[in-house]
Amino acid sequence: TTGIQPGWLVIVGARPGEGKTSLALQVALHNAERGVPVLFVSREMSDVELATRAVCGYAGISYTKVRRGSLQDSDWRRFLDAQGKLEELPIELYDEGVETVGQIRSRVRRSSPGLVVVDYIQLLRPDTAQARRDLDIAEITRGLKLLAKEAQIPVLACAQLNRGQVQKDGTMRAPELQDLRDGGTQEQDADVVLMLHRKDKDPRITQALFRKFRHGPSGSDDLYWYPDITRFADGLR
Repeated sequence: TTGIQPGWLVIVGARPGEGKTSLALQVALHNAERGVPVLFVSREMSDVELATRAVCGYAGISYTKVRRGSLQDSDWRRFLDAQGKLEELPIELYDEGVETVGQIRSRVRRSSPGLVVVDYIQLLRPDTAQARRDLDIAEITRGLKLLAKEAQIPVLACAQLNRGQVQKDGTMRAPELQDLRDGGTQEQDADVVLMLHRKDKDPRITQALFRKFRHGPSGSDDLYWYPDITRFADGLR
């Protein structure tokens, strides 16, 4: 895709537990490391939980061990070192009181980020409630696209998928655009729709499926999932 560009709305769709928040957080950190101010809007996790995940991924430390309090002294040193580095990055985690695109827009005007990440669409409310949920989602995604165009920044938004990909043999089929939960307006408003699909034969491999790319051909690539540090990589390590 040549990267995510100003004015684009990028949607990352996946089933629960397949890593959409982790991928979105990696994209946010990647940009922040390069000096791009990032606003990460979370409706699913607290800023403390997101920050802890980020530190673990940065330090290569097991998130589960941190939660259990079972780190060794050497792990703690790496954890604290990574925490210090992350505190210097221009990334703001915003999780309190945000419910609508209008509130996100107000925050953008105050902080002027170069990238906005929203986790996730289905947990937002429309600024004006509609009669049906699909119309609510239509207003939300349209608002996110308008925000990207008005501020001339990319907006990356996570989205849930419908629970309809189980095949007769018990395996999960790869998701398609129609599997985006609560209507197809997400597809219409987005410049890029990226879907994650964990392969049944090797759970370490996650397919990154570009189901829509407004500015070029669609395609796919394989990512490698490291659940202990909740991060993706281009190859096995």
